[in-house]
Amino acid sequence: MSNDDIIPLDLTGYRDKTGQLIPAGKYRVIVEDTENDRSAAGNTMINVWLRVVDGPSAGSVIIDRLTISPKSMFRIVGFLRAIGLPTPNKRFNIKPRQQFIGKVLEVIVEDGEPYKGVTKSEVRAYLKVKGGQPETADLDDATPAAETAPDDLSGLDEFAPPPQTATAPGGTSSDKPAAANGTPKPAPETVPVTAPDDIDLADLDL
Repeated sequence: MSNDDIIPLDLTGYRDKTGQLIPAGKYRVIVEDTENDRSAAGNTMINVWLRVVDGPSAGSVIIDRLTISPKSMFRIVGFLRAIGLPTPNKRFNIKPRQQFIGKVLEVIVEDGEPYKGVTKSEVRAYLKVKGGQPETADLDDATPAAETAPDDLSGLDEFAPPPQTATAPGGTSSDKPAAANGTPKPAPETVPVTAPDDIDLADLDL
């Protein structure tokens, strides 16, 4: 074989951006990867790669897109609940790569509208796996995130108001609250709440 018949091909880092077409129905999937993106309208969007884990379509990949906007918020809430994350009625941060990858859920898929002659499967609903998250997930090079109970807020970064300061006599503020005998007591240590570089659902300019 001559060198003219050899063409180098490097697929390092390649990821399918379209997804595959599988028969409509309900499938158990695992979150294989996520990517922060922007929708055509400029809204924050999370691309989610879902790999089918069993049945005739095992190994097929569906790409779902969770857009954070008022009209689409019901979809991301449904997704979060399906993977066992809490959805409190308050502002909080999510960490897609840390909290999504390795999670198992069930999805209902249907054929999407053809685009440029190509039809792919699209997610229509998210369902929580009965019995909770499996102890181990069949996902190479990924560590499943710890399961979080629906009524547990652990793992979420909450927003807190700034610490209150006591007002000393004469209208001046003091960082140390006064005791009853007038002797200042040591101020409790305050841990600042810093928003990480993740997605803030309610802080977005929608």
